[in-house]
Amino acid sequence: MKLSRTAAIGCLLGSTLVCGCSRSAPTIETHRHNGAIVSIADLVGHAAAYKGKTMTLVVKIDEDIVPGKGQSLRDFVGRDVKFTALGNKDERANLVIKIPHGLIIPEAYRSDELRVTFTCTQGDLRRGNEAKSIDRP
Repeated sequence: MKLSRTAAIGCLLGSTLVCGCSRSAPTIETHRHNGAIVSIADLVGHAAAYKGKTMTLVVKIDEDIVPGKGQSLRDFVGRDVKFTALGNKDERANLVIKIPHGLIIPEAYRSDELRVTFTCTQGDLRRGNEAKSIDRP
């Protein structure tokens, strides 16, 4: 009996060593990225350098769009909309981006965070910026 128990334990340990016991690989969350990587501080300080460039920023809606008023960002298609982008070191860029007709727009309200890909056509944070896509981060 002692021999069979020793053999069973040896088999179990041997299979553990052969098969291995390991943790599953950690999952790393990745985000889709379109357009240029942009430093908010550089964008604010050198907006003219971004003329003609397409970039993607995570922004917050800075318009008075409240669910209780029966509005959402979808009601602003064809209009200029105010957004705020925050940088890594508390930098802030106040942007105005036009939402053209034909884009799929998520239902969103004031202070909601969105990922906006846009083209800066004039090198100005408040004029000439046109959205290419808008979605949730």
